[in-house]
Amino acid sequence: MTILDHLRRADVQATVGDAPDGVDGLIELKADGLKQVFAVEQRRRAPYPSEIRDLGSRLIDISDHGAPLLIAPYISENVGRLLTDYGWSWADSVGNFGIRSRGLRLFQRIVSSPPTPPRHLPQGKGALGIVRFLIRMSDEAGGLGPTELSKIASVSQPRASQVLSQLERLGFVEKARDGYRADREALLDAFVTEYRGPGGTELFLYSLDPPTNAALQVVEALPTDRTRVAVSADVGPDLIASWRSPTVAVIYCEHPVDMDEIDMVGAPSLDQANVVLRFPDDTSVFRHPPLDAKVSGNDLPLTDETQMIWDLLQLGGDDRHEAADRLRQALLGLSGSR
Repeated sequence: MTILDHLRRADVQATVGDAPDGVDGLIELKADGLKQVFAVEQRRRAPYPSEIRDLGSRLIDISDHGAPLLIAPYISENVGRLLTDYGWSWADSVGNFGIRSRGLRLFQRIVSSPPTPPRHLPQGKGALGIVRFLIRMSDEAGGLGPTELSKIASVSQPRASQVLSQLERLGFVEKARDGYRADREALLDAFVTEYRGPGGTELFLYSLDPPTNAALQVVEALPTDRTRVAVSADVGPDLIASWRSPTVAVIYCEHPVDMDEIDMVGAPSLDQANVVLRFPDDTSVFRHPPLDAKVSGNDLPLTDETQMIWDLLQLGGDDRHEAADRLRQALLGLSGSR
């Protein structure tokens, strides 16, 4: 159903008007004997929390034509609250809305998680390693071709060319004189939305130590010269762009580990664990080139930043969403990073 269909099913009369220049649409809503014209700002995705304040100038511009109404495919509870606080009404394509203007008070939350999107990004052999590297590659670094990317992702040059061609057709990369350049922000958004997860198996553990110390204990217990290990949320993001105190350590290991070397006990579920050991099928979680952080004078290897962002969002909670947004800003080098 469309956004208008969802509003009408909630006993709101919705009529579309001709949109003036600079506005994506006009919608007149009638409910409870009240009516209001809304000026629509349509987005291909909901704004991140750090972007909402920057929408202030846009809110002022479209307010000349009606009450500001932001529309996106899916708007979470946290983003919905922030939009309301900054003066926006909002609605999404899955039936959630929060509308406040001149006496109108309409709210509906029927879907609490984003719908599963169609799969677009290539996710076969080597593709994820290439996607992750392109997201991290700053504009100043210049373009890259299939030869360089094939070495990074440990695939053949024809396979790297195939992945680049797919990404080019999707509009995520374009060919320049010095190689391919990526729309890093769009590619990251697509990755976070479409990534199917690392696969493999996982163990839930409980440690008396804080998560950062527990992660360090795991790393020190493993023969890192023979197996790759890398730390993700919550610990990794805190070491890159601190926002919240870690409560969970998600740690990726290439091979099974000897649990006798780790002073932790098993936990029945994630809710009762503060350490998660994952043995992934997707080895692109291990960053290329490696990234280390210093903890108490020791090197702590970290996963790819894209994996940290995905893990934060999967673990859930408004504070983790804020942390994911902070790491996203830092990774992309956007002005909103702190």
